Amino acid sequence: MNEIPQHIPIKIYSILKKYKAKILKIAAEDYPDFIITPETTVTDFHKHLRNEAMKTRVNEKKIKEAESMVMAIHQLVYRSETKGRSREVEKTKEIVRIDRDWQLLREHVSEHHLRKVLSAKQAKKLLLEGNERYVEEIHGYQSHHEKIEKPKEYDVVIIACGDGRNVFPLFRDFINQRILVIQIAGNIYDQDSAVIKDTIKKVKNGGEILFVGHNNCGAVEAKQHVAKYTAEAQYTGKLLEGVDISHNSHLAHDDYEANTFNQAAKMKKNRTIVERSIKVIPCLFDFKNKGDNCFKYLGEGKEPEIVTDFRSSAIARIAAARNAGKDLTVQSVHSIVVAVSTDLGAFTDPRVILDAGLNDIFVVSIKGKRIDQTAIESINFPLRHVDNVKDNGNIVILATSKEVADEISKQLKLKSAIIREKGMISIALYNQETGRIEFLS
Repeated sequence: MNEIPQHIPIKIYSILKKYKAKILKIAAEDYPDFIITPETTVTDFHKHLRNEAMKTRVNEKKIKEAESMVMAIHQLVYRSETKGRSREVEKTKEIVRIDRDWQLLREHVSEHHLRKVLSAKQAKKLLLEGNERYVEEIHGYQSHHEKIEKPKEYDVVIIACGDGRNVFPLFRDFINQRILVIQIAGNIYDQDSAVIKDTIKKVKNGGEILFVGHNNCGAVEAKQHVAKYTAEAQYTGKLLEGVDISHNSHLAHDDYEANTFNQAAKMKKNRTIVERSIKVIPCLFDFKNKGDNCFKYLGEGKEPEIVTDFRSSAIARIAAARNAGKDLTVQSVHSIVVAVSTDLGAFTDPRVILDAGLNDIFVVSIKGKRIDQTAIESINFPLRHVDNVKDNGNIVILATSKEVADEISKQLKLKSAIIREKGMISIALYNQETGRIEFLS
């Protein structure tokens, strides 16, 4: 499309030229090995995608979707060549049709469709870069303040789904309060879980536990269509059994809220929780909403102050994701990070240590070398269903001890067939003194 083809109206040609530029911009960003010159056409890009498909079958589905978009552009050209010869009114209609079709294409081929699957090596590079930003931030803070020590007990515990989009605490939150973040797929309350038992011990008397669910939760949606997931029983049966979408309260307006409310209600009945006057607070993180409603209190009575505090962090997280052009309609993460949160010092959320934003990493919390079935299935689920990581299988064990990390790796392989089959496990040792991580494998 370097010269105006015969029979194509100038107005329509200008639109097509603009679309070609957008396509090639995507090619330049997502396919750096594709050389673009002034003579490059969308057909060249199409051929390149075909060659990529021959090299690897991992990206075949995404490449075919990209091909479909390119072929749709060719269809627009064809339609312009044939109908562009008609009356002027038809030319105007055609411009409208092209704009409408392009909008549909943009909606269909969103960020996660065209983005190449990041390899485990590329994912590690991103994690190291994020950790370096964290190191700079913590050193900058401690150069003007006292050293941040690991708490013996916590003011606030957050029990949240490990979904890559369910991210809201910021660096500043851990400065202001002693926070323990625990992440389990579906944010389910399993009274037999080693992580849950240890968590209850760690929160101070009269402290607060936030159960944080989120919209578009994969575990909840699997429960909604449980018949479709019957084959999943061997991988995520206990996890899906724990998800509770029964509407037992007028405060829950959909299944995501219902599950969050029900999990919190179960924990409220725990004898230790009652005896120690620990408050259990249900909340929902709606990352599709960029206003105040993005972090919703699901309980009765006055909203707790801690919910108001975290809302500002949630808004900031969503704004950062939008500014980065991230598509949050579908979960897509490059890594599953498995961590013993209480071993990470004052910053118990791996996403803070790795400076990971929305749709970067899926997190699963465990207790030392003890890995219960809920934790195993919290890893199985993204390995089978979450974009990018289901292809690259990247699992990172974030630990402070090589001995502990090696045992965790051994247990993961022993207890999960899907991890043995698809998992690419690496170990990242975290130094609490320097704040840095170092990959051993």
